Amino acid sequence: MNQEKIQKAAAFLGESTAKRQRRNLPDDLKPANEAEAVAICEAGWALTGGDPAGWKIGAADPKARAAMGLTVPFLGRIEKAGIRHGDQTFPFADMRRPIVESEYGYRMGRDLPPRAEPYTRAEVEDAVEALLIGIEVPESRLEDDHGLAGLGSACDNGASSLYVEGKSFSDWRGIDLLGHDVVMTINGEERGRGTGAAVMGHPMDALVWFVNHMSANGRTLKAGQFVTTGSCTGVIPVKPGETCVADFGPLGKISVAFPA
Repeated sequence: MNQEKIQKAAAFLGESTAKRQRRNLPDDLKPANEAEAVAICEAGWALTGGDPAGWKIGAADPKARAAMGLTVPFLGRIEKAGIRHGDQTFPFADMRRPIVESEYGYRMGRDLPPRAEPYTRAEVEDAVEALLIGIEVPESRLEDDHGLAGLGSACDNGASSLYVEGKSFSDWRGIDLLGHDVVMTINGEERGRGTGAAVMGHPMDALVWFVNHMSANGRTLKAGQFVTTGSCTGVIPVKPGETCVADFGPLGKISVAFPA
């Protein structure tokens, strides 16, 4: 795929975002591999311009990544307009195939600019301002029959849309993210359970990977931005009339309702 087609694909997806549409890429604009999918995604970032409020890591779980036919996690920008705080309600009719993911995130206290040598875990930890709990609510701009498997998410800005932030913790270093379960319930029924170990072994390990991936690609993770590190409880589709609660144990709960 040449650069002209990459730009056309990015513009097509950008138009879908602006019009709140779901539609498939034309055949000649579909990525054939991960490199093309990433190129379309990053061209979309350039068209959006400015700095996002945050970033997401998708398919952080190696099993999920393998099931999607991907070799590396995919990424997405989360814009300021998509950030919510506390329990939320989103009318289902306004959504584009929503799913829910219970995730740990980190807000940065200082910039981590590109450099030649990788950042160490200690350096990344020193740049973190707070630990977050939240529910990411991805939405797809592609129809269900897009036929791209994981390349669809990789080119579609990781299906990034909404991030519902729960509590934040500035004194986060002593918090054990592996020692208690995170549980996702929908209308009171358990639909997912896991720990921070589902996210590259530990959410901080995912953040370190992300920082160095950004650095290697000439990008700065900036102070004030956050990174949501991937779902502890899997990718769970929702239906009209459902209420989803992510229970992070001692760290609290956060809920999202989708009334019909």
